[in-house]
Amino acid sequence: MPLAQVREEVIRAIKQEVKRRGLSIRMIVDISDLSYTQIQKILAEEHPNVSLDSLLTLCEALKIPYGLYIQDKKS
Repeated sequence: MPLAQVREEVIRAIKQEVKRRGLSIRMIVDISDLSYTQIQKILAEEHPNVSLDSLLTLCEALKIPYGLYIQDKKS
């Protein structure tokens, strides 16, 4: 799976989890090591320019099993 597709799927999972929990950006800042601006980019922009490391850090903070998105998905 191309890295760009992995990033898109991880971002989609993050957005779904944030919406499901009803979290604000401030709440996410409190539970993660990321800055307000980084989280805002991930949640607000259509194609955020953030590192995969930042995305995985956010997955860890939200307890999203990102390993599922990195593995090659074959249909």
